Amino acid sequence: MSAFCATMRLKPRLEPDEDETVRYKSTQGGARIHVRGLSFTYPGCTEPALRNVAFDLAPGESLAIVGHNGSGKSTLAKVLLRVTEFDQGTLMVNGVDIRRYNPDDYHCHLTAVFQGFSKFNFTVQKNVGLGNVDKINHRPTLEQAMRLAEATTMMESLPRGLQTKLQTPGFESVPYPGNNFSTSHLHDLSGGEWQRVAIARAFMRASEPDVDLMIFDEPTSSLDAHAQNSIFDNIEKISRSLTGQRIKTLIYITHRLPTARRADKIAMMENGTITEFGTHQELMQNNSAYAKLYRASIS
Repeated sequence: MSAFCATMRLKPRLEPDEDETVRYKSTQGGARIHVRGLSFTYPGCTEPALRNVAFDLAPGESLAIVGHNGSGKSTLAKVLLRVTEFDQGTLMVNGVDIRRYNPDDYHCHLTAVFQGFSKFNFTVQKNVGLGNVDKINHRPTLEQAMRLAEATTMMESLPRGLQTKLQTPGFESVPYPGNNFSTSHLHDLSGGEWQRVAIARAFMRASEPDVDLMIFDEPTSSLDAHAQNSIFDNIEKISRSLTGQRIKTLIYITHRLPTARRADKIAMMENGTITEFGTHQELMQNNSAYAKLYRASIS
């Protein structure tokens, strides 16, 4: 109890002081992002994971972040999502220093899929519904999220549909006298099926009007080409109004460069920094690292 009471008095590291806190205000068309000189080094490391990162993204624009493994892509996503602090530089969202937003307030206006997404020993409904707890029991929202994630067929094939309890990898019960718990009633999913569940979780919030930033870290890495295209079509659809106007800013990380061509802008990352930034056509004309990587991916 002493330890519990002590933790209740601790101030979260990312939470700003009360007199510095600014309420998040949406801008028309999605989030506006301005980054300059952004640097970050993980504790215990000598080499920075991010170094002098700089770019601008207008409301409603889409950005694809590409590069080799270890180039800093996922770290940049975590900093943009305000789950990791940065050491130096400027990160402005809608004209406000992101460090002045309360993380809880900021997170209400974005949705994301992490490369290492969470898997829970819950039903499909709860695994998906955690993306928007207020609507965890709202079946139309759940079904729409599954449909956008191209997961409807998978859900219908499960023994109890949305009520099917899932088994996470590595989960085991510990036998002891009187323990009648068994994992036989839990259903296991493949890597691609789990990824659809994670994408559906993000789609639970994506359609909300107050969400104006979507960040996807390798959201379709375990899916086939047809499913990837369908899901990115749905992401594009969500980012626009019924009249076609852009209403959400989109950032996604991908190793599949043909997918990166969908974005308005592309950021090529190497050794923790953005070495090239522009449209696909502009980067191909530069005939530098991105162009070489793209040609290798389609050869």
